[in-house]
Amino acid sequence: MRVSLIILTALLILAAPLCAQIPEAKAAVGSHQITANYYKAYVYNDHDGSATGAGDWHFYLTSGTGAKIETGEREVNNNEWEYFSLKLSWYMTTSTHFHCSANENDGIWGWDSDAYSSITKYVYLPGSAVNTWVEGSQKSGDVYHYYRYYVINQRPIIGTISGVSSGYINTWYAFTTTSFDSEGDSRTYQWEVDGVTQSSTGNALSYKWSSIGYHTVRVRAIDALGATSWWSTKTVYTGLVIIISELTVDSPNGGESWVRGQTYEVKWHRGWYTLPDANPNVKIELLKAGVVVGTVTSSTANDGSHMWPISATREVGPDYRIKITSTTNAGYTDTSDADFAIVASGPLPTATITVTSPNGGESWAHGTTHPVTWTYTGNPGANVKIELLKAGSPVGTATSSTPIGAGGTGSYSWPISATRAPGTDYKIRVTSTSNPAISDTSNNNFNIID
Repeated sequence: MRVSLIILTALLILAAPLCAQIPEAKAAVGSHQITANYYKAYVYNDHDGSATGAGDWHFYLTSGTGAKIETGEREVNNNEWEYFSLKLSWYMTTSTHFHCSANENDGIWGWDSDAYSSITKYVYLPGSAVNTWVEGSQKSGDVYHYYRYYVINQRPIIGTISGVSSGYINTWYAFTTTSFDSEGDSRTYQWEVDGVTQSSTGNALSYKWSSIGYHTVRVRAIDALGATSWWSTKTVYTGLVIIISELTVDSPNGGESWVRGQTYEVKWHRGWYTLPDANPNVKIELLKAGVVVGTVTSSTANDGSHMWPISATREVGPDYRIKITSTTNAGYTDTSDADFAIVASGPLPTATITVTSPNGGESWAHGTTHPVTWTYTGNPGANVKIELLKAGSPVGTATSSTPIGAGGTGSYSWPISATRAPGTDYKIRVTSTSNPAISDTSNNNFNIID
């Protein structure tokens, strides 16, 4: 019986990517705190030459919202520095300004309108430096004003990435995210897939992969003043969509007579499978009259072959079958089409070994390594010896014992000695170590060259 099954595997696990270059033009900005600091001034000679002192001066700092701080009057001499710290903080949503100003009362003429000094500094959003003090100075009238200002911009906060965590190659998938900015700035986004910047600057990305494996998608938000959030990351695994067409028992499949106490090869074949393999291993069971009476193996590689030593005490009978089932998917299974017999005596299973390489015509240089390969049927034994023949006579042993192989094929990497004499009449012989009668030799000569 044959069971067909469609396995949709090859998952997709996502990670996070970076987007294309953020445009120069920024969107609207929110409400940002600005701090203006009027911290020193230099007062020149009084324009009124009759006065010995520069007089009493008032210093002011005024924000773009009209808030005002003043020091009160100070006696200032000619050509004198005045140090102080007048600081104002307020919130702004667009370009704004602040004023640094001073006014003199010389004690003779009262408040001297001619000795009034004032500068205006504009702060632009976007465009101003943020999160750092910006210093400047400017002369007006009899006063050189020194000022600082500072614009605070907080990082936006990025959300998680929404979208699949597994899927298939050559299929489009959509990913989205959200973000928050405490100052109300508009945001753009940077997306990156597997380290490559994407063109999307919005909060959504569509992408498809052409390769099987794990991938990384990540995104971050960038506000209107250029502050960036931390990256948000997601991992995706993409695989194949494959149809597992069938698992089929080939031998024993009905009519065989196998002798208990002997070893036989259970064979099967499979259809296409997914990567990663959804059914890497199988269980093999023995049925009698349709009922499970033993387990040949609880798990073996799903490679189409398993050597089964039948117990010498196994009950004889004509109504046995073999059942093979995936260890990860019980629905992926098959059973012999018809009964086979287990008997007490009869013809012993035949076994053969056939050398496939080198089998004639090859030219292998001494000092290099090459694979010696063979096929086998039945149960030649667990190990083989490999000999080198020249003109039909043994001249060396490649290995005195190496495993027979699996699934009817075997291989051994043979390092040819650098001192091996060149010749055109070499052959390889592979022989069972437990049954020397089971042996084979290359069909034709091969060459060992310099």
